[in-house]
Amino acid sequence: MNQEKNPMPRAFKYGPGPHSLPGHIQYAIQAHDMSYGECLLMRGIITNNFINSADYKACNPARVFLQGFALPDRQRKDGWVLVEFWCADEAVIARCVEHINRRFKEWEADGSKTAWLESLEPSTSR
Repeated sequence: MNQEKNPMPRAFKYGPGPHSLPGHIQYAIQAHDMSYGECLLMRGIITNNFINSADYKACNPARVFLQGFALPDRQRKDGWVLVEFWCADEAVIARCVEHINRRFKEWEADGSKTAWLESLEPSTSR
């Protein structure tokens, strides 16, 4: 089992993304060097469509969209994500990014992180 260890949780920031045009800012989070677990967590937060979930309530108003995603091998830390916000209200985007950062911080501090990653390991007993 490859246990991921980060000395500090990630802190994502948003800014003009690669799809910005002159006169139009497409706000985005671009993150590189992400681990397998980090990529899955980000994808889970962004694509959580359970209406009563905290993820949905925080991210839906920002019209968050997972534009690009690469899941790395479990032994490497070369995954990446491109998350775009299809909303012009920076206060709404900031609340969404704060939620994402809070979820990553909780995940890093939570003792169930290792158990969660182990549950993703392919079973050798089949």
